[in-house]
Amino acid sequence: MPHALSDLFARVVDELASNLDLLPAVGGAVEDLERPDVDEIEDILINAETREVTQFLETPTPDLRDLYRPTPPLFRNERHLYRFFIDGSLRTYYLATGIEVNRSFPIELAQIGAAVMQRDDRGAVRPLAVRHRILLLIPRGPPRGPLGVSDTVWQSLKRLDTSDGFFEVFDTTERNVNTPEEPTIENLRTRAGGIARNRMHKLEIELIGSTNRWRDDSAWLILDGAVKLDEFIKAPYLVGVAKNFRKDPEFRFGRTRPVRKDISALLAGLPYAHRTVAFSFSNVADPSGTIEGIYGEVKEILVNNEPDAQKMRSWAGLLNYLRETQSEKGRWRGMFAGSSIGMFRRHLRRIVQTRQTGIFVESRARNEKLLGDELTNIKGGETYVVDIAKLADDEQTLVFGDILRTIYAVKAEEAEGRTEESPVPEKVIIFVDELNKYAPAGNKESPITQQVLDVAERGRSLGVILISAQQFTSAVHPRVTGNSATRIIGRTGSSELNAPDYRFLEQDVRLAVTRLVKGELLISHAVYRQPVKVIFPKPSYQQEQA
Repeated sequence: MPHALSDLFARVVDELASNLDLLPAVGGAVEDLERPDVDEIEDILINAETREVTQFLETPTPDLRDLYRPTPPLFRNERHLYRFFIDGSLRTYYLATGIEVNRSFPIELAQIGAAVMQRDDRGAVRPLAVRHRILLLIPRGPPRGPLGVSDTVWQSLKRLDTSDGFFEVFDTTERNVNTPEEPTIENLRTRAGGIARNRMHKLEIELIGSTNRWRDDSAWLILDGAVKLDEFIKAPYLVGVAKNFRKDPEFRFGRTRPVRKDISALLAGLPYAHRTVAFSFSNVADPSGTIEGIYGEVKEILVNNEPDAQKMRSWAGLLNYLRETQSEKGRWRGMFAGSSIGMFRRHLRRIVQTRQTGIFVESRARNEKLLGDELTNIKGGETYVVDIAKLADDEQTLVFGDILRTIYAVKAEEAEGRTEESPVPEKVIIFVDELNKYAPAGNKESPITQQVLDVAERGRSLGVILISAQQFTSAVHPRVTGNSATRIIGRTGSSELNAPDYRFLEQDVRLAVTRLVKGELLISHAVYRQPVKVIFPKPSYQQEQA
């Protein structure tokens, strides 16, 4: 139902004035104007972990000597592939400075909105759905933090929230992809704008559902902005379009003599009425969840032993089955078009045939065993060494993920076939080199990263202990390092020591770390009040050289 804005604002002002001392903005509410390019900032925040582009997203694979494609004009009455368009808008206003006891903080109001437009066969555009929201942006303080209103005032303000979500009070100390930094008194106003933008994007995502019944191969949706917020938007037939982007990615293609380009070099040669070829920021780009969906259907066929399962008993058989399915009319299992099946088949063929190093085989020799089976029957006091050095990067990730999943299942679930003579080991220690390859710092999430986080955060209670070694701790996901009970540090450069992961070290200790010599390490553990320096003696046959 419509809201009387004047009545709503009067209630908000009364609630604020009755609980806080207010210093109103001079001359009335002042609109906050965002001067930086918002699209570029969001791209930097969302894709912070990705700077190198090595994959194309077009078939056939483009020639490195020709990276541009013509874009002839489409006239208004032509049949268009893109039928739906979603965009949002926002305005934020500084209302006043609130004072409670000895704390002062900005109070802001935001108007956000989003709309989805539909284009018909004649080219006419009309609104299909529209959403509006009003947000009161104020920091929440004690006992949660020192920056904003007390919990009593916060609960009083939250009672103003409307049941339909039209008006809602938001905490400006909240951290999300648009406000990843630590809240401080200096950045509260900037954070208010980031939170308003984050909520506007979520409003846009809500509107995607209003186009679900019409979107298909011939009717796509364009979303103004990124298709990733806290995670990728899993909606088929959707393209995200940003008007600007980060300027630091490097494009590298080819293996023996790779060709390198940056954004400036790539755009300098762009002819009029042309576009660049499509690039992928991921080895397997799947923003719509299509590949994951096809994988799920193939797995269901095999698990349920459906008639088509007989055609999938080998990798070659599965690839042939997908080729046949790709050429059939209609949608496979009522969901996936032939082009989607072809994309899935190309990625699968690249992994199991073109670039594999020998771990994908049609059948095993009698003396070969499955790694998962061996680890399921793991015994206490034994050491298992898994050499993955000669595997391709994708294969290394697959093997390490299988090890984590198997060990975690052995410890978390009741094992079948275990007896008192062969019990599940009380503790299992997993040692991995260069953990940053599987759980890198940044916002990027993947199945292997999630498995590492599960072990780091919950494995200790099950008796699964993860030990990792890497050159730079700052390159590892903060949720992994944050759950580390013991840290061992060797000689480290000053630039690395300035990372947040080393804040627990005092300044003089950091200086000492830069001067450690070979065989000297620093150990930090809760049982020690200060980090402890340990020295590994040289082997006995080298003692005279000491």
